[in-house]
Amino acid sequence: MFTRSRNIRNFSLSNGLSRHRYFRPRRVRRRFSRPWYSHRRTRPTVGDLDSRFRNLQGEYLRRRETIGAGNDGSDSDEDENEQPEVPETDLAARLHVTNLDLNISENTKQHHTDMYECTEVRGQKEAELVVRRGQTFLITITFNRPYDIDKNDITLLFSLASDESNSSVNETIRVAEDKDTSYKPRRWGATIAKKGDNSLTVEVFSPASTPVGVWDLIVRTTVDVENGKDLVWQYNHNDDIIIIFNPWCKEDVVYLPDPQWLEEAVENDSGVLYQGTHDRMGGSSWYFGQFEDGILHAALHLVRKGFDYKMTRTMGKASKVARILSKIVNSSDDNGVLEGNWSDSFAGGTSPSTWTGSVKILKKYMSTRKPVKFGQCWVFSGVLVTVCRALGLPCRSVTNFESAHNSDKERLSCDEIFRPNSRGNYTNISDDSIWNFHVWNEVWMSRPDLGRKFDGWQVIDATPQETSDGVYCCGPTPVSAIKEGLLNIGQDTAFVFAEVNSDKVVWEEHVLTKKKKQVSRNPNSVGKMISTHEPTQEPLVGLQRLDLTDQYKYPEGSDREREVVRQAEAMFRKDNLEVDEEEPPVSEPLVLGINDIGDIIVGNGFDVKVNATNNGTAVRSVTLSVKVAYKTYYGVVTGTAAQSKYTEKLEPGKSCVFTLSVTPKQAMMRPRDGFNFHIEAVANVKETGNIVTETSSFRLRRPDLVIKGPSTAKPGETVEVELSFTNPLPVLMTNCEVEIDGNMKVVAPFTDNIKIGVISPGQTWRKTIKMSPTLFPRAQRKREASFGLESDQLGDVRGSYSIKLT
Repeated sequence: MFTRSRNIRNFSLSNGLSRHRYFRPRRVRRRFSRPWYSHRRTRPTVGDLDSRFRNLQGEYLRRRETIGAGNDGSDSDEDENEQPEVPETDLAARLHVTNLDLNISENTKQHHTDMYECTEVRGQKEAELVVRRGQTFLITITFNRPYDIDKNDITLLFSLASDESNSSVNETIRVAEDKDTSYKPRRWGATIAKKGDNSLTVEVFSPASTPVGVWDLIVRTTVDVENGKDLVWQYNHNDDIIIIFNPWCKEDVVYLPDPQWLEEAVENDSGVLYQGTHDRMGGSSWYFGQFEDGILHAALHLVRKGFDYKMTRTMGKASKVARILSKIVNSSDDNGVLEGNWSDSFAGGTSPSTWTGSVKILKKYMSTRKPVKFGQCWVFSGVLVTVCRALGLPCRSVTNFESAHNSDKERLSCDEIFRPNSRGNYTNISDDSIWNFHVWNEVWMSRPDLGRKFDGWQVIDATPQETSDGVYCCGPTPVSAIKEGLLNIGQDTAFVFAEVNSDKVVWEEHVLTKKKKQVSRNPNSVGKMISTHEPTQEPLVGLQRLDLTDQYKYPEGSDREREVVRQAEAMFRKDNLEVDEEEPPVSEPLVLGINDIGDIIVGNGFDVKVNATNNGTAVRSVTLSVKVAYKTYYGVVTGTAAQSKYTEKLEPGKSCVFTLSVTPKQAMMRPRDGFNFHIEAVANVKETGNIVTETSSFRLRRPDLVIKGPSTAKPGETVEVELSFTNPLPVLMTNCEVEIDGNMKVVAPFTDNIKIGVISPGQTWRKTIKMSPTLFPRAQRKREASFGLESDQLGDVRGSYSIKLT
């Protein structure tokens, strides 16, 4: 729930007429002799009303400061023009508001927000109104007597609320009485939609540029005229109105015309995050949970925090909000949601592979207001999806396999620099790296600041890799600009372009002179199988992958793709004039290839086969070094599993296969690296002095956590679900536990964290628990839970379970 220090509106009248406080605002001497708002004269402008509203705000703040200092506000040293609270006898004698109904049920259905749990009563929590900008909503104002249109007038005062400071974003709306609903697209509006005996139903319009956030509502009513001056009473409504983005509204920059993508990128509260390698990828279910109670308020808090609690109309600009969210989801600069950790120790926190959803992370952050430990790229992406979708900003998670991380700032390429040591072995000393995979996000919006051809999906990334404008954030950059190599369009486009379409360049560095010689340039090594979750509600984990590679770049090796890369490199060099032109790579007919290892499950060893072929016309004397190294998915080599050196003389046109075996014991030495391996082959050709390299990534497959249960259930019904897992390792699995998240909730006495203890080699562990589908989101007919098993010897074991509601 959004909390903050309330102003004087929380005080009650002693006669119990209303829980809202009335007071008589400062009277302003008028230019008109007739009553204010009379139909027989010219009405004041909105600017006049806004000026008076600012005067009223000053009174609020002075009274609030008095109350905050321990005073009840009744001291006699107030401003002589400030009127005290309206006496109850005066209130009873004149027209006043007795109630304000936000028509939550009707409004939320019209605004596609009835899926938010906060829009209904939850125990002691009252229902909250969530509406989308660019669309009208209804409020019903009830008075103690009939409202007289000829004598009375209404002004609505909306203020963007903050939990840390006073708002400077206010809207003053005079309620029109002519039922004209032709609102101006860039201005707030209100008109009387229906008149009852003692009530008015008012239609309110917020423009599609409205800042997203929590809004206060005040109703000012002209009730009488005394001595030629207006008597205006004010009703401060206690309940907030939450306004978010509207992807259903054509005037909103986040308008998304595709109904399938609306269901997926806005309404789907679970999905799949893709990991692994490009040829051995896996899909892990993830619970976004954007409709759960507390998550929308967490997202709104992050927006306020991201803007340093300074209420600003920039909160209505989707591109600015998206960039702010990419900054605030990580904790690197301003104690945001998640603390990144790419070490092999997660003491004092939770291993990133343990998380199965965003809800627990966001709720823990909101309860402690401290960064949650720990996250890595897919966790940052999952949380960012949740926050964006909660705010109505269409968002999807995207995985780029063989993702380059260009860190040298000098070249657009991803470089490998090999330097020989005293034993003649070559070591890569470059700071650049190629990750097995990296996960970021795309948000959908039009870009009037860049031009219509850059509308659509925009890349943002909350993983703190490199700074942008001095802080750890990334984007938004149009996917279309990345494909065309337009590095000057959007923000951080060069960095993302390098991730998906840079060339991998291999260099040999001389030990003494440090001079580099280009060995090879591979245009096809980076950016493979770029994937997201296909827009479907079917809960088939991993089977709904949608390939986005052709949206990020032209076909590899095509003339257009090469032209784009050359154009991007030229643009990058123009911004880095100190970089010298590169010499072309040396020509060497010896070719190396690493054979596909196949699908190997953890607990087993594997063989690496390197094929060397002499495509030249002369004999080649080759010294080949083959190494299998332990490597994290983010490209850091942590040790050597096996290595060997071979010498062979190859006749022209001949080939030779070299085999290096990795035993099961060697393969299991570094479980914290996720059973990822880096295979590196370096050949030194005696006749030419050239080196030839070939590298590859490999990952052992983990078995799944098997989940069985009924396929259908009623909302709130309790069902039995069986979990089972068989230990594939030849060793004991210790400190085993299962984490559960989703809108299939665990029913007591069971909990969403199951402590298993140990599982012996080959043993099958089983447990039956009770679960129940949540009532929310009501419009969706599926419920899903994500499961993750962790242990000291084997982690990141996933499973999922889903049902359809009947």
